[in-house]
Amino acid sequence: MARVFGVRAPEVDTARVLEIGCGSGGNLLPMAATMPRAHFVGVDLSQGEIARGVEVARAVGLANVELRATAAIEGAFDYVIAHGVLSWVTPEVRRALLARIAAVLAPNGVAYVSYNVLPGFALRSVVRDMLRYHSGEGPPRARLDAARELLSFLSLRVPRDAGAYRAVIDDERERLAAADDGYLFHEHLEEENHPLWFRELAREAAAVSLQWLAEADPAATVRALSAPRAHAAIAAIAGDDPLEIEQYFDFMRGRSFRASLLVHDSHARVEVDGASLSDLYAVSAGAGELAVDDGLRAALDRLAACYPDGERVGDLGDALRLGPLHAASVIELRARPLSLGDTWTSPLARYQALQRGPVTNLRHEPIPLAENERQLLAMMDGREDLAAILGPRFPLETTRAALRRLAFLRSAPP
Repeated sequence: MARVFGVRAPEVDTARVLEIGCGSGGNLLPMAATMPRAHFVGVDLSQGEIARGVEVARAVGLANVELRATAAIEGAFDYVIAHGVLSWVTPEVRRALLARIAAVLAPNGVAYVSYNVLPGFALRSVVRDMLRYHSGEGPPRARLDAARELLSFLSLRVPRDAGAYRAVIDDERERLAAADDGYLFHEHLEEENHPLWFRELAREAAAVSLQWLAEADPAATVRALSAPRAHAAIAAIAGDDPLEIEQYFDFMRGRSFRASLLVHDSHARVEVDGASLSDLYAVSAGAGELAVDDGLRAALDRLAACYPDGERVGDLGDALRLGPLHAASVIELRARPLSLGDTWTSPLARYQALQRGPVTNLRHEPIPLAENERQLLAMMDGREDLAAILGPRFPLETTRAALRRLAFLRSAPP
């Protein structure tokens, strides 16, 4: 995304990466496993979480990651990640964190920061305030149970004709039904949660010589080149300032959450075209049901045939029409090929298979597995032929189903 908006970000294969609030390394460790020449540092105030992450890194043999139980942020980094942090501290701490990010970010570096935004989170705050009221004080487990109890009560008792209020209750109930306890507590039961206007965050970043560049999600930024009609429609009321256009986009969408990319304000923010991105890799699973002309379908079919490795943009010719397809999430742009080859799994994925949680695939996605899939995955370390692994313990039909699921962990499409 930095490249799309004119910033020549550092090479990821050899980057120095910092995560602020890394927990037990659930985000950093899979990256460290797939990019052994890069260096990863995670800081978090929870000694218990850090200890768990260190244990996993040691068990898997990851020598390129450091996890530290500290608030100190030192060094120089090409990429800085602060996910689920900025809104969940006091405004004073938020501004101090932005200043520290600016201080440690390399000249061409990119910072990823996520935060709750208005106006959308104002609606969610109604539910948050009620859950905090009902859950009161006490141990986290008791508060979580009380919060879910109230959600269930409201879902049954709020009248169906309660209009917007009923819609807010239903939306939050559905969101939290699929969420784990950690998310529920972090989002709705912790004391600090301060949503802010996008322009407020942009002003605070500017005060420490950082600037907003784009959203991390390719489809979440209003683009002048790739989506000219949408851009022009919002600009008609917001003006030509990209920050104002983004703020009015939040008004239009009722956005409640952003994951923004920040860079130093010495960079000129310019959306570039496909020719300037020729050394990046385009990745696509194909056109699917999308109505496209024959030339474009052929280019997308070509990418689907090598999914998820992709091909260099410069090798695909003019048929791809890069910008609109990227903005619509029909294709991904990557700074590096995945280069999965015939590798089935990473050592980290095999370790995770034994821990009963989601397994991180080589596309950095969490994949839930059934028990038979876990057993099979844990044995797939390359030391035995697949037929020898299967044997009598894995009936043929069960194995076929498991292999289809595990195909998410290798280069070929499932």
